[in-house]
Amino acid sequence: MANNQKNQEAKKPNIFVRMGRRLKETFSELKRVTWPTFPKVVKATCVVLVVVAVFLVVVTGINYGLNELLKLITDIERKPMATMVADTVNPCWYILHTYSGYESMVKDSLERLIENNNLQSMIFDVKIPMEQTIEEKNGKRKVVERKLLPCYVFIKMIYSNQLWYWVTNTRGVTGFVGPQGYPIPMKEAEIRKMHLEDVVVEEGVYAVGDKVNVDSGPLEGFEGVITEINVASQKVRVNIQMFGRSTDAEVEFSNITKIQD
Repeated sequence: MANNQKNQEAKKPNIFVRMGRRLKETFSELKRVTWPTFPKVVKATCVVLVVVAVFLVVVTGINYGLNELLKLITDIERKPMATMVADTVNPCWYILHTYSGYESMVKDSLERLIENNNLQSMIFDVKIPMEQTIEEKNGKRKVVERKLLPCYVFIKMIYSNQLWYWVTNTRGVTGFVGPQGYPIPMKEAEIRKMHLEDVVVEEGVYAVGDKVNVDSGPLEGFEGVITEINVASQKVRVNIQMFGRSTDAEVEFSNITKIQD
């Protein structure tokens, strides 16, 4: 039995013979295939090239159109003031929004911008409105100053597109406050409320001994008597009854109203 298996294995063709047979069969099948003529090959090739060329033209056109649309949108977002807001001839107050904690740095940078570019005739003032608050610590009360509106800086200027560019490119500034980022001048009532403009009171309007009411600030709602007047600084010292004790406080003219007898 073992001899029969050896004889059968010996009769099997080796790998080279099998490969030769496979190649012969393959060539036989290739001879049966009907190959296209040369003109047909050229025609088919031309059709493929035309289709590819048309596809590339269409894709390129779509890509160009999308890039132009994106560029147009980007330009509108980056330079809205240059095309939407006209220059002004009179100085107005505008509001700038800043990053948190950058208010003082923005104010200093704008003041250097004014000095370095001789813009005193275009930018008149830069302010960070402050308010006085009463804090109690270790049983003692003291008046401290805090930013009235954190993240905002107020600038008085004659608006122009060039100034818009310089101001908005100041480090820490995110832009002007207004609809869609367009700068809108503040109203008179808003300016008075933020105490941006000094209220000049002529000598003789107030007198020592006058009763006044505090309209704004940390002492809002209190009444007192004027004990001292400083016209130069536009402030008065008022004696106020606070928490059962008599307290002297310095108040600006803009924060008081005279009580008529």
